[in-house]
Amino acid sequence: MTIRPIWDGLPRRDVVRKCLSEVRRIYTVESTLEIQSTLSPSIPAIPVPHPFSSWRRRQGYMGEGSLPTRTKDNTRAAAKMTRTDVEFKTSDNVTLRGWFFTPSNVSSGTKLPCMILTHGLSCIKEMGLDHVASKYVSDLAVSCLVYDHRGFGASDTASHAPRQEVNTWLQANDTRDAVTYVQTREDVDKSKIGVWGYSLSAIHAVYVGAIDRRVKAVVALGPGMDGTEICKRLAAPHALNAMQGLFEMDRLARAKGEEPIRVPVISAEGGQCVLPSPESTAFFGRWVGKDDERGWRNELTLRSLDDVSTYSTAMAHLENLCPTPVFFGVASRDTNSPADMVMRQYNKLSEPKEYAIVDADHYELMGKARDVLHPKEVAFLKKWLSL
Repeated sequence: MTIRPIWDGLPRRDVVRKCLSEVRRIYTVESTLEIQSTLSPSIPAIPVPHPFSSWRRRQGYMGEGSLPTRTKDNTRAAAKMTRTDVEFKTSDNVTLRGWFFTPSNVSSGTKLPCMILTHGLSCIKEMGLDHVASKYVSDLAVSCLVYDHRGFGASDTASHAPRQEVNTWLQANDTRDAVTYVQTREDVDKSKIGVWGYSLSAIHAVYVGAIDRRVKAVVALGPGMDGTEICKRLAAPHALNAMQGLFEMDRLARAKGEEPIRVPVISAEGGQCVLPSPESTAFFGRWVGKDDERGWRNELTLRSLDDVSTYSTAMAHLENLCPTPVFFGVASRDTNSPADMVMRQYNKLSEPKEYAIVDADHYELMGKARDVLHPKEVAFLKKWLSL
């Protein structure tokens, strides 16, 4: 006897509704996530149980996170640095674009150490990375490469891949390609390259530092390296189980050539979204509604959630990071990358390692906590890159 899934043979719109009817049969939905169908404008928004709704109700909640200041282009002329637009190719021929920062007072022919900086989930380089890089270049004899992940901001995506999709393995591999790119530059000391990552990219930084010995130092801010555990902390089990049917449905539909399902990153009106916390809304809210096609967009593909929710690759390589030195920046009020989880992972690392715990939420690691973290990162890099 052949057992067929409940949606076998149904049109995609009916597939979604059939799947949801099965979900509702198991439990009562108190809040919904509006997923817009990409098949036709005539197909209405479809309510889907949001995996983080119970977490929203459980939080008492802390105040809003502070927003990082968007650095204007004219700040690059602020006496000590030069910023240049750059692009480079990945190993699968995707063009990534960003900025290269150098001290303006460096003599011609000087080769400087280089830090590679990348941002977190859905973020683009304009969301604070320019400020971090400019401070590094002002206070250290280093250059910095800042770039957008594939499919986000100014960077391209593969011909077969949609924009606004997170592929964690490819993002990590792109970091290695960024190392290769800076090694080809005549103004970089290729024996002194470090990687810096925030949030999701902090995990990439740890992973790449463990497997690629060209990396001589790692700075990781808010590196929650176990996606499965984070999701279990944020969402009720039945909600996570319900999402599996949607992941499967999306994969089957895309295999037939249909457009991916997309979900909002935040909802300023209090609706359901990927990141529902007040801190997330505060951090991303100022970027909603921008008309720039290559700016920040308030959406991710559903497959991005499928990927991130199971991303724990770095966990298998923690013991391999030695002898590469690593610095962890940890926020005591972080709910995206909880401090107890991050420190448990930190304790699995061998020396050399350093950490700093700051009184901040996840997004304040890119905001007011920079006043505390920047001097500590500078001291760490001076020590381990011999600056």
